[in-house]
Amino acid sequence: MTAFLDLADPSFSANGPEVRAAREQDWWARTGYGIAVLRYAEVRALLADRRLAQGSAKWPAHHGVDSGPFVEWWSRTVLNLAR
Repeated sequence: MTAFLDLADPSFSANGPEVRAAREQDWWARTGYGIAVLRYAEVRALLADRRLAQGSAKWPAHHGVDSGPFVEWWSRTVLNLAR
C-alpha cells in the first residue's frame, strides 16, 4: 500500500523518517492535498513532460471563478505560468 504523508501535521518534516521510509517504498506517496513525488528522477521526468501542468493552475476554475482580476493575477504567478 502506498504511504500517506500528513503534510498538515505541525510536526511533519520533509526530512523526517516517515518521508525517508515512504521514499524507500515507492517514488510517490498520498497526501491530503494529492500525491507527493518523493524521488529526484521522477520529479525531473514529470517536470519535463509537457502533457502535465501544475495542479494549482486550474484552481480558480475548479472553484467557479472563470474571469476577473484574481484569475488574471493567478494566471501570471510563477507557479502557474505555461511553459
